[in-house]
Order: sequence, then C-alpha cells, then structure tokens
Amino acid sequence: MATQQFQHLSIDQLCGHTYVCDCGKTHRVDTKRIVVEPGAMTKTPEILTNCGIHGRLLLVWDNNTYRVAGHTVESALQAAGWDFKTFNLGDTVHADELAIGRVLMATEDETGIDAIIAVGSGTLNDCVRYVAGRTGIPYVIIGTAPSMDGYASKMAPITIDRFKRTFLSTFPTAVIAEPKILAEAPDIMLAAGLGDVIGKVTALVDWVLGREILGETYCTQLVHMVSQALRTVSAAAEEVKNHDHHAAAQVMEALVLTGIAMQMNDDSRPASGCEHHLSHYWEIVHGIQGVDTPLHGNKVGVGTVLIQKMQRKMLELPADALYYKPMNAIQRTTWEKEVRRAFGPLGDEAIYEYDISVLQGDDPLGRLRKNWDALKAEMAGLMALSDAEAVLRTGNAPILPSDLGITRDMVRDALLYSKEVRGRYTVLRLAHDIGILDQWVDEVMAEPI
Repeated sequence: MATQQFQHLSIDQLCGHTYVCDCGKTHRVDTKRIVVEPGAMTKTPEILTNCGIHGRLLLVWDNNTYRVAGHTVESALQAAGWDFKTFNLGDTVHADELAIGRVLMATEDETGIDAIIAVGSGTLNDCVRYVAGRTGIPYVIIGTAPSMDGYASKMAPITIDRFKRTFLSTFPTAVIAEPKILAEAPDIMLAAGLGDVIGKVTALVDWVLGREILGETYCTQLVHMVSQALRTVSAAAEEVKNHDHHAAAQVMEALVLTGIAMQMNDDSRPASGCEHHLSHYWEIVHGIQGVDTPLHGNKVGVGTVLIQKMQRKMLELPADALYYKPMNAIQRTTWEKEVRRAFGPLGDEAIYEYDISVLQGDDPLGRLRKNWDALKAEMAGLMALSDAEAVLRTGNAPILPSDLGITRDMVRDALLYSKEVRGRYTVLRLAHDIGILDQWVDEVMAEPI
C-alpha cells in the first residue's frame, strides 16, 4: 500500500482517517470532528449527530466552566430536545482519584449514559477522558481555554497516590471551541497555552535522542505538523497576550494539532519530553507539600527555558564525550538516597521508573557517537524553531521558576531527578548517562532562577 501525505491537512481534515506512513506506522485519527469557530457551542447538537452520538448524555463541568460555556451548551441541547443529566464538580478540581471517582459514579444511571460531554480544559478533560477510557463511553470536550495540549490526545495525566502518572486512555469523539470564549480566558491560562506549545521545541529534540539511542519510531510528517504549530504560536505570542480572538484560536488549534500528533503516534513522544518531566516533578512535590501547583502549561514553559539551556550545552559536546558511564555501587547508593529525599514517600516508585529504562548493551551510545555531527545539525534545526524565553517574554508568560513560586531547591532537584518521573530518554538522561549532569545543573543554577 502506498504511503500517504497528511502533514499539510487542516486539523478537521485530519479527523476520522487512517494514514499509511513512510515512518513504518499506520496512523489513525479516531476523533471525528474538531470545530474551532464562532458559534461552535450552539452547534453542539448538530456536531454530536454528525459524529454518530445519540441517546442520553452526561454533561460534566465545574462552577467556572458552567458560567463561561456550560449554560450555552445546556441551552442548545435543551432546545434540540436532547435527553441529558448534569454533574457539577464544584470549585476546586484536581485530576486525581477523587475527581475520577465522582465522575465515574455520575455515569451510573438507571437509564444508561450514551456519551459524556465535558465542558472545561485540562483537569476536567483528563478526568472525563480517563473515565471514558475505562467505561467505553464516548466523550466530547467543549474547550474553554487554550491552556494545554491534551484536548485531542489519548493520554490522561492523573495523580494517583500523589504521583503523577500518564495513562493511555481514549480520544474525544469531537473537540468544540469558540474563539471568543478562548480569548476571554484569564491571562495565566493564555500564558499556559503558550508554554505548553513552546515545550514542543525541546520535546522534538528529545525524540531524536530516543530514535538514535533506543530505536524509537520517528515520524518526519508528525515532526512537520508539530513544527508548524510551534511557528504559528511563536508568531502570535503578542496577539495572544492582548486577548485577540484569532490568535487565541490559533493557539487552540496548535494545541489540538499536537494532541492529534500524540493520538497518531499512540504516545506523547511528538509533544512531550523532559520539559514535561520537570512540570510533573514540581506537581508531585506540591502534592506532597499539600499546596496548589501552578498550571501545567506555565510549568512546562518555564521548564522549556531550562531544558533549552541543557540542549544547547549538549550541542557543544564532542563525539568522544558520548560514552555510557553506568553508576558504580557507591554512586548508586548515593543516588538512591537522593531520589528518596527528592521524591519523599514516592522515592521507591521513582527508582523503579529509572531501573526499567536503564540502557542495555556494551556500547548503548555508539550509534549516537557515530552519527554525532549530522545529529547535531538536525537537532540545531529543531531548536531554531523557537526561542522559548523570547516567545514567553513576548506573550507576558512566566519565564523563571521564581515567577511561579518554585524554589531554587525544587529547580535543582527537578533538573537532577525529574528524569525518574518517567522512563523516557531525554537530554537529562543523556547527561546523567555520560556523567555530566551535575556539572550542567551547577552551570544552569548559576544563572537567574
């Protein structure tokens, strides 16, 4: 079967199709519609019907999302004669066991629930996605803020026992959003959307490392899609800051497009690298401390600025620096002690995540070393897609960890140990494996934090 080109299609054109790709994978987009346009919420009944959704609905929102969008969706469905019940998660919602349990219980209905309509953004979408994935009930997300990239993804980041875990779950049948509603989101949520998109610049470089060191499948068409999202959002940062409707829609479409890329790749590699691990680590620590954590996208943006500094250091390395240096017994003992300190009661789980991803073989970095000159040029090209700090500054988004109340100690621990959040190969893993991570962290920490 001939391979198919898809990287130039719009997000709605991508929907509902299967693509045979020259990367070796067959990519599927199971989401049937993505509608980001004026009046989209009032078209919800029509969109549901076009997607093959019928029967009794469960509408899920919180107090804030009901105010900005839920009442409009509710009225549209009432006017169209749909059968539904509603569930309000309240004021303060976290994507954790409690919220998931509450949504799951809301699906228990003596007449049955045929689809769930979520009205919200990151936290609410993750909770409903997880429940939809476990119950097999299709769901639709009505987006209220261009604040994160998970709208069209199959991945559900959920905090379980205070440890951030990413579950392969399910896709939304449709994504619906209105530019006016998106543009009216609070400044900090608009900044979070910028941060989450900008994080792709370091994620793509990390993907190259995964390809070369672990032999991961790497799709140039998906890289092209994500690169286009990066360029678009980088150019729109100032208009986003000013709550421009068109720019807010551009950010939303970029976020959804990167979610589609994750859906097509069956994992989050095209859009998530160690900048996300920093964010997850800070969220874990905040959970242990019992304090609220900043928005995911804001933490990702700040993390991306730090990781770009690491990746620039990586490009300065000569090939003969790329030899694997496994920890000896003394180093291992010290490392375990530090991981348990950094992760508190979750230390053993972090150690497990590291151990299942330790490099194997006599010379696991040999391929990287052999192709280093060409790889440096390739990665430099990806890094040139966006200067994270400049874009965030233009968009009036947080740049330094201190902008988010993240302490210097939390920054150091994240740079040293967030690689234990998930066994994915990144620039931080490479620096650790060649014995240079401590030095790089010291150099980065010498700059404003």
